[in-house]
Amino acid sequence: MLPMIASAQYFDVFDIDTSEYPIMKAKFYSIDANGKQILNHTPTDFEITENGEPRDVISVSCPPQNEEPFSFVITIVIWTMPSKEFHKWTY
Repeated sequence: MLPMIASAQYFDVFDIDTSEYPIMKAKFYSIDANGKQILNHTPTDFEITENGEPRDVISVSCPPQNEEPFSFVITIVIWTMPSKEFHKWTY
């Protein structure tokens, strides 16, 4: 998920699963203008079309939001050798 800086709503669809076509599944994020995830969607909140024809939304499920803070670390290691030493390793 991308960090939210703007004060507008945000909606992103990803991981579209067509393996059971014509039934299709997808994951989505929806964020309100205050940066909070919207968790109470219903099928009537969505309008899906295929080639201009409306399709039924069968169900929408929103898992509970994790309220616990989390953190992560990204480590990047850049290793260089003098070119003379590098040539020793490549022979």
